[in-house]
Amino acid sequence: MAEQAHQARPDAPVEIVWQPQKGPQHAFVTCPIFEVFYGGARGGGKTDGFLGEFARHAGRYGGDAIGLAIRRERTQLIETIERSRAMYTQIGAVFHEQEKMWRFPNGARLRFAYLERDSDAEAYQGHSYTRVYVEEITNFPDPKPLLKLMATLRSGAGVPCGFRATGNPGGPGHHWVKQRYIDPAPNGMQPIKETFKNPWSGEVVERERIYIPARVTDNKFLGTDYVANLQMAGSAQLVRAWLSGDWSVIEGAFFDTWSSHRHVCEPFEIPAHYKRLYAMDPGWNCTAALFMALDPETDTAYIYAEYCGIEKEPTINAERIKSLNKGWIPGVVDPASHVRTQDAGKKLLSMYRALGLKLREARNDVEVGIDMVYDRLSTGRLKIFRNLFEFRREYSAYRRINGHIVKEKDHLMDCMRYLILNINYAKSRSSVEFNPFANSDTEYRRNEGGGRNYAI
Repeated sequence: MAEQAHQARPDAPVEIVWQPQKGPQHAFVTCPIFEVFYGGARGGGKTDGFLGEFARHAGRYGGDAIGLAIRRERTQLIETIERSRAMYTQIGAVFHEQEKMWRFPNGARLRFAYLERDSDAEAYQGHSYTRVYVEEITNFPDPKPLLKLMATLRSGAGVPCGFRATGNPGGPGHHWVKQRYIDPAPNGMQPIKETFKNPWSGEVVERERIYIPARVTDNKFLGTDYVANLQMAGSAQLVRAWLSGDWSVIEGAFFDTWSSHRHVCEPFEIPAHYKRLYAMDPGWNCTAALFMALDPETDTAYIYAEYCGIEKEPTINAERIKSLNKGWIPGVVDPASHVRTQDAGKKLLSMYRALGLKLREARNDVEVGIDMVYDRLSTGRLKIFRNLFEFRREYSAYRRINGHIVKEKDHLMDCMRYLILNINYAKSRSSVEFNPFANSDTEYRRNEGGGRNYAI
C-alpha cells in the first residue's frame, strides 16, 4: 500500500512545475536519511526544498503521506504558505484555510502549524505523521519540544518516515543546533549514527542524521542585490554567518575573527623542540585542563589536548591530567575558579599539589587575556586540534550578553585564556618524544560510526 501512488499514463504530456536545483537542494530532496538538517547561508533555497520534498513524498506514497510543517510563530507561516500556493495549486492540491492544510489529489496531506510555546508540542502527541518539517529551527531555543514531535513519526502502511529541518546561523537556538548537527561533521554530507536499545526486547535500532550545508550561491535565482540586502540587515558577525553559512560566527561572540578553516587543524605529532604548557581550571563540579604546544619559530600556539572531569574526585582528575603532562609539562591554575571563596580555592589548589600536580598560580586578567587571544586568532597564531570536541562545543557558546561574559560551561575557555596570558611559562623538553595519537585527550563514549560524544 505504501507505494500506491497516482501514476500518469506513459504517453501523457509532462509539465514540470518545480524541480530542485543541482547541489545541496537536490541532495536534501532526495536524501533517504531519517533526520536531515538543511542549513547555512540565507537564500539557499531551503523553503522550496522542504515544499518540494513533501511533493515528492506525496507523489510516491499518496494518501499514506501525512506531513506536519512547523514554525515558531504564526506570522512566520504567512510567506511559507504563500510560497506553497505557488507550487501546490499547479498540481491540483487544495488548501483548506481553517485547518491550514493542503490536500493533494491522491489523498496526501500537509498541515502547517506553529509552536509559540514549548508546551504546544504536547497537543501533537498521539498523532501519526510520515514527515515532520521544522523551518528556521534556530528560532527554537530548546530542542525538547521538537524532539517530542519525532515520537509522532510512524506509519501503519510502512511509509518510511523522516524529520526534516532548515535554518540559518544565529537565533536563540544557534548553540544546540550547532552541537547536534554541525559539530559532529562540520563540513556536512556525512551521516552521524546513533544507536538505541529497546529496554524490553533488547533490539538495537540505529538512527542517522545528516547536515546538508546551504550557500547563497547555491540558489541561481538570487543575484547580487539580495547579497547587498543581507549586508545591510545585521551586525558584521551575523552578516558573515548569513552569507557564508559559518556556524562558528555568532552575535555577541568574543572572537569575530574565528574561522574553522583557519583555526582548526588536523592533529599531528608534536615536535620535541616545541614548548609546552597546560592550564587547569579546578572546581568541585567540573575540573578542566587544556594543553598547548608553542612553535618557537613561528610563535604559533597549538592547543592539542583537553580534559573535562565532570563530578570526578580530585584523585581521578589528578591522575588523568598527570597522564597527559608526562611528569614534566609545567602547569598554571586559577586558584579561585568555580569555588565560592578564595580560601576554598587555595584549599583545592593545595589538594591538587599534594596529588602530584606541579602548578603555579596563573595571571588572570580577564579582558587582557581575551585581547591576547583575539590578537593570536587575528594573526593566525592560535590553532586548535580538530579532535578537541568539548573545546569546540564550549567555544560555540562563548559570548557576551549586554557586554557581560556569559559564565556557563566555559571551563576550557578560561583555560585557553590562562594559557595565552601565561605563555612565557611554557618550556620544551627536546629529549622527550610525544605522540598525541597514543593518548585519549578528553574521554568520550562514542557510538560506532560517529554520533554524539559525551565527556565523562
